[in-house]
Amino acid sequence: MKNFFKSAAFAHVVTIIGSLGNLASYIQAYKIFLLQSAYAVSLLAVFISLVSMIVWLIYGLARNIKPLIYANIFGIIGTLLVATGIFYYHD
Repeated sequence: MKNFFKSAAFAHVVTIIGSLGNLASYIQAYKIFLLQSAYAVSLLAVFISLVSMIVWLIYGLARNIKPLIYANIFGIIGTLLVATGIFYYHD
């Protein structure tokens, strides 16, 4: 079992799970653009999330940890979509 955690298969599983977790931002962005409203969506929360993902991306790049790199790039794009929706449809 110990070798599994160092395997490519485990890296793929972690990348998929990490990306699925970041799927939430795409769902939020879809709702913002569908309803053409960002009412009650916190720009501060989006900003905190974005900063956190950028820090994790930098760490992943520094350590060459591909699951962190791919999952956080995916998350950053989704979070930027949410931020765009907030700025475009602010009430």
